[in-house]
Amino acid sequence: MDRFIYLPEHRVLICKLCTYAVPPTYLRTHLKGHRNQIPGLNSAGAISALEKELRELPLIDPSQETVKFPSPDTMALPGLPVQEGLQCKQCRYITCSKAWMQQHLQSHRPARQARGRPRKTAERITGPQAEDQTLWGKVHCQRFFVSGPQSRFFQVAPLLEPAVDRINCIRAQVYEQIRQCEQAEERSSQVITTLRDYSEANPWLDKTRWRDYTQGYTFTELAALAYMPDPVQEPVLQLWTESLDAVVNQAIRSVSDHRVNAFDLARINSFIDDAY
Repeated sequence: MDRFIYLPEHRVLICKLCTYAVPPTYLRTHLKGHRNQIPGLNSAGAISALEKELRELPLIDPSQETVKFPSPDTMALPGLPVQEGLQCKQCRYITCSKAWMQQHLQSHRPARQARGRPRKTAERITGPQAEDQTLWGKVHCQRFFVSGPQSRFFQVAPLLEPAVDRINCIRAQVYEQIRQCEQAEERSSQVITTLRDYSEANPWLDKTRWRDYTQGYTFTELAALAYMPDPVQEPVLQLWTESLDAVVNQAIRSVSDHRVNAFDLARINSFIDDAY
C-alpha cells in the first residue's frame, strides 16, 4: 500500500509510480505492469495478495458509477500532477490542448440558417473579430484517470509554495553556480594552455615550442611521460630514445671538438643567445 494513495472522499486509488488513479477493472493488469518497480511483487502469488488487499477498499468503477469530483477551490489532490489547463467560460469544460479547446468552442456557436444568408449574430460570433482567448481562461487542473470513462479534467486551487522554500531554492541554485565555477577554475589551473606567463623567464619554451606540444594535457599526465620507456614492454620507444641520445651526443662532441665550421657555430650561438 505504500505505493498507492487512497482518497476515501472520491473512492479512487492513485498509483504513485504513474501518478494517476487505477480503475478496479484494470487493477491486476496494472500490478503486473509494475511488478519490476514494486518490491516483493515478482511472483503471481504476490500480485494476487496485493490485489486482494487493494480490492477490500471501496473503489469506484468509473464505467458504472459517477465519480465525485472536487470543487474548483479545493487544493490540489496528492499524487496527481497539476497541469495548466484551458477552461471554457460557458460550460466549464477543461482541456490542456488549445486545438481541443478551439474545436470545443464550435459547439457553442449558433448554427447557420438552412437557406440564404447567415444571421448577423452567427457572423458576429464566428467571424475573425471574435478571439478565442475571450471565450476561455487559464486554470490549474488535475484528473483522476488518464483515459476511459470520466477521465475529464477538474479545476483545483494552485499550490502556494512557501516563501521559505523559494528562498532555499534560490540559495541552493547560487551555491550550485559557485561550486561549478570553482570546479571549472580548478580544472583550468591543472591544464597547460598556450597563454604565456610574462612573470616567468621562459623564452626557451617559446623557442622549442613545448607549449604547443603540451597544450591540453594536465600536469599529472605530463609527469607520467617523464619515465623512461620499459625495454621489455616498449622496445620500439626504447630504440627511439637510444637513437635520439646518440644523435645529441654526437652533436655535442662535434661542437666540443670544433669540427663545426665558424658559420654553423655562429648560427648555433645565435639560437642560444636568443633563448636567454
